[in-house]
Amino acid sequence: MPAAEPGALCARCQADRPPFERTIAALRYGPPWQRVIHGFKRLEGAGWSRPLSDLMQAPLRAAYAEQAWPEQIVPVPLARGRLLARGHNPAWELARCLAAQLQIPTQPSAVLRCRETPSQRELSRADRLHNLRGAFVLAPGAQGWFKGARVAVVDDVMTTGATVTELALTLRRAGVQSVHVWVLARTPLDTA
Repeated sequence: MPAAEPGALCARCQADRPPFERTIAALRYGPPWQRVIHGFKRLEGAGWSRPLSDLMQAPLRAAYAEQAWPEQIVPVPLARGRLLARGHNPAWELARCLAAQLQIPTQPSAVLRCRETPSQRELSRADRLHNLRGAFVLAPGAQGWFKGARVAVVDDVMTTGATVTELALTLRRAGVQSVHVWVLARTPLDTA
């Protein structure tokens, strides 16, 4: 959530440091963007990936104005059932556009969701973390892509941070040097 100054940690991150270095969100999740993002998650919203990734450009460029960009982009993998129901993975759609715009390679199938997890919509942060434990694995042969790399994890919405926390832990175990989280929207803490 907004910090007093760029690079500062929010109170929650100071108390319980996450396995990623930073989060950059283009929008606050709420009206009117909440409705747009819900549309983006449905099949007919797949075409919105370019304009929504364009919204992410300014905050990303500002955040990395004097710092090195990540070397890889990894979208949060979607569970097979949700992928079949939606017809697309919003995180991959954003990552694909950002990779092209920023000229950073993306690895869309390097990390896999190895099991279906119940919807997180009504779960607390602790329950979400438990729900996702062990949900991600590296694809066979992907270990070499990440050793010592700086990686950006892309997702559409960050609520409690449970999904990106579990994915960051998976990447860290694979030898990733640092993980940055790029999201289209961040849910305010008072509603997460």
